[in-house]
Amino acid sequence: MSLFISDDERFEVVVNYKINDNKELEFFDKKESDQITQEKFYFKRPNWIEAKTMSSASVLVDAVSGRAIIDPYKYMDIRFKLLLKDWTLSKDNRKVEMTSNNIDKLHPSLIQYLFSKLEEELTVTGKEEPKKTNTES
Repeated sequence: MSLFISDDERFEVVVNYKINDNKELEFFDKKESDQITQEKFYFKRPNWIEAKTMSSASVLVDAVSGRAIIDPYKYMDIRFKLLLKDWTLSKDNRKVEMTSNNIDKLHPSLIQYLFSKLEEELTVTGKEEPKKTNTES
């Protein structure tokens, strides 16, 4: 692991799903049958400038109070589009080009699912307690 974030390093999020009779998406941990479709999405980790860009581009100023607030949907949209680097989506046996416009056309449930998986991957969690350092002289 490095202290620098590589633009080339990617992680994969696998999505196993089917569309039910109500035209809603159902997600599964594994592709257990032929009725379940599997797609892969490839994300990168944000570096410092990207993290600043996502936050600052999501700020709105409340017209009444003049206070700056972060629009959570705008933040989610910017974060998702900035970090998503590739996918396996295809239509009529041709890969669907990954564009902002095509991302906007994705099913909202898929975006929510992917965003939660993205956040799980990017959230630092560990089973061990952090090592304590003695900062007192």
